Amino acid sequence: MVRHQLPLPRAGNRPETDFKLASNRIVEEFEFALANGIETRPYIVGPVTYLLLSKASDDAPAGFAPLSRLEDILPVYVELLGKLAAAGASWIQLDEPALVVDQDTPAEEIQAAVARAYEVLSGAAERPQLFVSTPYGSLDGQLGTLAATNIDALHIDVFKGAVPSAAALAASATRPWLPASSTATTSGATTSRSRPQSSTN
Repeated sequence: MVRHQLPLPRAGNRPETDFKLASNRIVEEFEFALANGIETRPYIVGPVTYLLLSKASDDAPAGFAPLSRLEDILPVYVELLGKLAAAGASWIQLDEPALVVDQDTPAEEIQAAVARAYEVLSGAAERPQLFVSTPYGSLDGQLGTLAATNIDALHIDVFKGAVPSAAALAASATRPWLPASSTATTSGATTSRSRPQSSTN
């Protein structure tokens, strides 16, 4: 697996900040590994966590919240997904640890951002399968939100977080998802879902 961690985000700390890919390193490293017979699963910070961790600059307008830039950053993620798909990546992992910790941002705003972000990313014309990871705590109310999108796999940390109730898991099993596989480890549980309109074997 190739991991690309981002530093504390500064992009998005002003309303006029322009989003763009800084480099193709993640794609180049995937291609290098693939050329040597190793198919990796690149993973990066997800868009909601990226913006929630961003800090507004001192000269930003009063009340400005970086999460308000979601619509501006999503095309950059879609661009990256397309490049990875073209390079032959089957999966990409998006880490969303900010979804499991308390935030100053109201929960309903985060929920709306999660729904919108993964509606757009899962709807990308060219993309690898999306593996969303929520490490370091309990997913709680965001479980149903993520499960209602067309992501392909969701990781829940049951080592540092609570095991979702049977009712929560049942409520998250919404169509058009079909159970494909489930794997539990000491660090978490991963639930994969296959979409009827595509092959995820």
